[in-house]
Amino acid sequence: MLLIRLVLVIPFIVAIALRFICTVTLVGQPVAVASWLQLGLLTALTMPLFLGQIESIFITPDFIITRLDAAFIMLTACVSSACMSHGYFFYQREATHELNKEQTPTSSNIRLNYVCAMFFVIAMFMVFTCKNLGFLWVCVESTTLISAPLVYFNRTKNALEATWKYLIICSVGMSFALLGTLFIFAAGQHGAYSGGTLETYQLIKIAPNLDYKLLRFGFIFCLLGYGTKAGMFPLHSWLPDAHSEAPAPSSALLSGSLLNCALFAIWRVSEIVFAAPHARMAE
Repeated sequence: MLLIRLVLVIPFIVAIALRFICTVTLVGQPVAVASWLQLGLLTALTMPLFLGQIESIFITPDFIITRLDAAFIMLTACVSSACMSHGYFFYQREATHELNKEQTPTSSNIRLNYVCAMFFVIAMFMVFTCKNLGFLWVCVESTTLISAPLVYFNRTKNALEATWKYLIICSVGMSFALLGTLFIFAAGQHGAYSGGTLETYQLIKIAPNLDYKLLRFGFIFCLLGYGTKAGMFPLHSWLPDAHSEAPAPSSALLSGSLLNCALFAIWRVSEIVFAAPHARMAE
């Protein structure tokens, strides 16, 4: 539990440290160091899972880390550490670029970008630990809101357009995902679980008794919603603009980690559907 607290507190420490750094060439150093420290802590935390010494790491009833979750968390941590390290050299070069002074990033822009990136990574970590569909939706939606400043980094008209397109399209998609989550809740409430539940392991356990029609509607809407966030065709119209306007390190985070979160959310819902009897699909 101590390691988990350290991982979560690192972004706050970095945010405070960056407040006192005004030089562009020094802004990325504490972020890169913190990212690799975070990777080391996560390695120590998840290693017992990979070695088979334990089956899961209990945080709360709604947040549990299994071996598969740990694999995605480590993958995200590796990508984010590489992106933060590259960002140190990337933003330093951009700050001294003389071809277009209007788009030269200021130290405040870079600081905000780094702070949002650190919290963005934490939000993605939380997605992979969620064992509750309600918290899963909240965490995936939070990745949209936190990552929007990464797209608006250049502060240009095209960047503003790409940011709004990203926010609006993904938020509409997440509205569908929320509706799908409500359908799944109703499937449990009108099935075997009188009070209803959104805990995935509980829904899998009672899957044979769920109202399958409501469950199917829930899966379809979640697929549309999280599929929009994952950039699945034909719901991918936000993706080219967002990736072209975001700086290279942020674009790598969006494509290398964020899309995994949306696909992981679809897989979480699919687990419940697969656990239900397929013969009832004909009803």
